[in-house]
Amino acid sequence: MATQLEELFGAIIKRTDKYQPGPNAVLIGSPKTNPAIAKLMGKKWPKLTEQGHLLKSVKTQNGTTLVVGGGSPVATYWAAAELGHHFGVRRLFHADFQPLVKPKFSLAGLDLILEPSLKVRAWRTIGASPAGQESWSLADHRLRLRQLAKLKFNQVVLAFHAWQPFVHFEHGGIKKETGVLWHGRTFRVDGETAGRAAFGRDRVFANPDFKDAKTYQQRVEAGVRLARGIIAEARSLGMRVAIEFDPRELPGEFAPLLPKGKFVEPKGSLSVRNKLADAKSKAIEQAQIAAYRETYPNADAFILRPGNRAGKSVVIKGRDGKALKCLLLEIGNGRGNVLPQFDLGRLHQSVQQLGKKHRDGFVTSCQLPDDLNTSVYYLSRAGFDGDMTHAKAVDGLVTPISGAGVGERIAIGFEHLAKAGALVDKHDPTFATLRSEVIMRHYAMKEPVPEWWAEAKGGFAMAMNEMYRANTRARGGAREYSLYLAKRFEFALHYFTCLESTRLAGIAKAKKDKAGQLENLDKAVEAMHNALGAMADVDRNNGDRGVIAVLNEYGFRPLLKELEKADQ
Repeated sequence: MATQLEELFGAIIKRTDKYQPGPNAVLIGSPKTNPAIAKLMGKKWPKLTEQGHLLKSVKTQNGTTLVVGGGSPVATYWAAAELGHHFGVRRLFHADFQPLVKPKFSLAGLDLILEPSLKVRAWRTIGASPAGQESWSLADHRLRLRQLAKLKFNQVVLAFHAWQPFVHFEHGGIKKETGVLWHGRTFRVDGETAGRAAFGRDRVFANPDFKDAKTYQQRVEAGVRLARGIIAEARSLGMRVAIEFDPRELPGEFAPLLPKGKFVEPKGSLSVRNKLADAKSKAIEQAQIAAYRETYPNADAFILRPGNRAGKSVVIKGRDGKALKCLLLEIGNGRGNVLPQFDLGRLHQSVQQLGKKHRDGFVTSCQLPDDLNTSVYYLSRAGFDGDMTHAKAVDGLVTPISGAGVGERIAIGFEHLAKAGALVDKHDPTFATLRSEVIMRHYAMKEPVPEWWAEAKGGFAMAMNEMYRANTRARGGAREYSLYLAKRFEFALHYFTCLESTRLAGIAKAKKDKAGQLENLDKAVEAMHNALGAMADVDRNNGDRGVIAVLNEYGFRPLLKELEKADQ
């Protein structure tokens, strides 16, 4: 409260435990925690749930007293954040932004009571991609959790996989030995690296908290330290924490304990998936469950959910022991696709269905969160306002911090983006999934460039142009919001150009057209270089840098190698 009022108005703040009515006084808490509120409001204090909160202006003989309160400490915190929102402060994933037009200072005229329409507003983190939250340091997580808390998210779900270094267990004489990030793959960022400036002096891409972890034991220690740090931070912000894992997914070294042929080995994974439900298999699963419970005693819940998919139900128990049924809500693109894909209209439709399907809330699922500031803002408002729409969210987020007219350009850009993303989802949902063959598979194909590529590429180009127009119109520090999106859409534009040229180079090679092969390989290398350069211009977290590192390994260097080979 004090920081907001100081930053917004240059106010001189006097903090005291004793209520002193004056021209402008603020009381924080509830009748149970603050006797002055009980005395001032008496029976006028409304009945609030533990998530309910209010901003109430009360006239006194000396002036105005603003009551900032809630049905619990965390709800009171949300009320303080709501006051900032009332005055035009907007929260993005990486920072708060002040309103362009300084508001007139007044504590009068506020009469706001908020109760959640969606009881569970959960953020899902960790995951399994170097181009995502798996690569984040604890500092990255802490910053984002603090922003999410201001946006009234109230739960965090840590999603783990058996091959990751977040738990150790033993069973049947076998010890877990697999504990790596991003399936143990290594991505160089030295030498010939497009977007090299994003990595400083690093030679290999890494989660900063694992740089010195060389052995299995060191990686597990680093992983547990990271996860416990996330849990501690989340709980300090009033969030509940759930640990999610699939007990049937086991590190590969446990395969000998399962009957032959009674498990599957997912392609590219370091784990096996048990297909049995017999006593022996259950014993292994229980050993893993017990290890998670012992390692993370401060977790509020454990989600045992095999085969999680967006659109499926997630059951989380509330503080009262009641099971809360939520929807796993995909707010970005799916299948590990690193293109900037999101559709606010579709997200709004999904949220509208939550009540009709008798869901208590949502658990987000996404890979590159900094694409999704607008989506997260929409969810934060829709969680307490059943009339919130995606159009209101764009205007409500952008206009106060960027100026009039900017939101209109942003909204038009998002419409183009949604259409382009729909084409990708329809024709090739794994178009930009970070697999080793993601780029070079097109070099081996002889089929013509698909017609839909040009249409989708045009959509990303138009979305990019709208973001640059918005950035030109925008004023103040929040211009980086539209610039980040412009660069991400520019990345997508160059990505399509790279694949078009790669496919044409492969066709020319098959026809023994050396000149055509060289020309298109050269264009492909340049396009990938430009794509990763656009990412490096605005990289905001280690997941962004993960995109650059992986596409260097799977795209830029292989293309450069083919160009040099063809030129000999």
